[in-house]
Amino acid sequence: TYLESLAKDLQNSLGTKVAIKRKGKRGKIIIEFYSDEDLGRLVDRLR
Repeated sequence: TYLESLAKDLQNSLGTKVAIKRKGKRGKIIIEFYSDEDLGRLVDRLR
């Protein structure tokens, strides 16, 4: 599906598991991290 494709693209870009959950017109993007360093790396990428 379109959302699965977007999640896979984000996973490749960020180097970690990403899930996109949709409810109606709203939703959530869930980005997993596994350590404080991993979180810092993700925050730097998203800035």
